[in-house]
Amino acid sequence: MALRTTRGQLVEMLRDECGISSASSRGADNLAYLHRLIDRHYEFLTDEFDWNFLRIDNDEATKELEAGERYYDFPVAMELERAISADHFYGNIWVPLSYGISPEDYNAMNPELDQRADPQQKWRVASDRQFEVWPMPASNGNLIRFRGRKKHERLTSDTSRADMDDQLIVLYAAAEIQAKKNQKDGELKLAAAKHRMEQMRAAYSDKRKVRIGMGTHEDSQRGWPRIRAFVARP
Repeated sequence: MALRTTRGQLVEMLRDECGISSASSRGADNLAYLHRLIDRHYEFLTDEFDWNFLRIDNDEATKELEAGERYYDFPVAMELERAISADHFYGNIWVPLSYGISPEDYNAMNPELDQRADPQQKWRVASDRQFEVWPMPASNGNLIRFRGRKKHERLTSDTSRADMDDQLIVLYAAAEIQAKKNQKDGELKLAAAKHRMEQMRAAYSDKRKVRIGMGTHEDSQRGWPRIRAFVARP
């Protein structure tokens, strides 16, 4: 498996797979089409499963809290549509935080009135880039660590790198191209792509269901939403 292949390299791999020349004027004319094809299959493949290599569960997903601050930027860009959990490091131990801050919580400890306390007990997504903790910290240095899935890199230029197996992207894209030219060749490419997908799923995907908001079945008493999603096993 080769991750982090550039879009420019993916284009050349796709051309080689399909016998498309880059020297002719037609090769230049086809470039925008190849970009769209690669982008579409890349997006589909990254969204199809919760791949282990996109999982976040380490120091890069840790944020240090500050006294009197309730809103923080996520330490890394994360897929908020998928399951996320948060743990709070306080008193030399990691403790899971419950998801969701209610009006009753604000009545008990209101950050608008500068009311502060430690440790933190709850959190919520405030925007696509920020989260809120409750109660508002009374001291500096406490930590929040997230577990979930990072946002895959978008292929916006030839130097952008794909967070997905390059052979898988190229084989699916090639299958679509060849299907329009020759049914048999397209079927062979599609069979190779499906075989590659089976290998990737066996090695790098996980089917365990969890609840968005976010956690496993045993966390259901915390009042988290009952929507289900897929997430990599911690």
